[in-house]
Amino acid sequence: NKIKFLAVIASLLLFSGAAMATTITNVEGTYSFAGFDWMSNGTAVITDYTPAVGDDFSITFFASALSITKPDGSAYTGTQIGHDYEYTIVATMYETVTFCVDAACTGAGFYVTGGTFDIYYDTNVNANMKTGAGFTDGELLISGVLGAQPGGAFGIGSPSGSAVLNAKVLYTNSNYINPDLDTSWATTTLQFGSSQTAWTAPEGIPGVGGAAEALPEGAFGMQADANQTFTAVPEPGTLVLLGLGLTGLAVISRRRK
Repeated sequence: NKIKFLAVIASLLLFSGAAMATTITNVEGTYSFAGFDWMSNGTAVITDYTPAVGDDFSITFFASALSITKPDGSAYTGTQIGHDYEYTIVATMYETVTFCVDAACTGAGFYVTGGTFDIYYDTNVNANMKTGAGFTDGELLISGVLGAQPGGAFGIGSPSGSAVLNAKVLYTNSNYINPDLDTSWATTTLQFGSSQTAWTAPEGIPGVGGAAEALPEGAFGMQADANQTFTAVPEPGTLVLLGLGLTGLAVISRRRK
């Protein structure tokens, strides 16, 4: 079963300030907007992980949106989302193992060295969870970067753990979202787990322009789910708060570069 982390933190952050008077426009109309609920059959691909201090690895997360989140926390699914249009996300996080709790590294701490995230709007519904194609075409909606920061600690032998990651929004497409998100931040609760309901193991990852790339040698995927909510902050300079919860890391303790 998947374990959801940071639910309390996410709810506190969501209601800690006034909801943004932000709208999002798609083929169905214009609606109040606060974020996205990404489908639970999303995928996280782990690349180059070895349970040892100093190891560098990456996590690539990709998914399609199940619904748009309204400022009151309710969901708008519409009648055409996933049929006549889609929203997709691709996020990559680069991390380093900073410590192990024992000689076998059954638990470890991580430091984020950087990362990116991109959200797209596409009227050609072609995202393919198996191949990784169709996630980066369409219109770029929101993008940002993660800076260097603590990445949390995780158990590997008994999978559990969480982290909160800060990211800065660099771009908002004003053709679809108004006003832009330069004074907002978001909470994304990203959870990985062993539940594989309606999940397809990936054979590739998203590339450029909607293309797919082959899985890197030794990489493996896990089911991942995420919820993302944008809220206003008083000072300029958008921060995106990415809450990261990992389970299922027992698998990667047996992987080597």
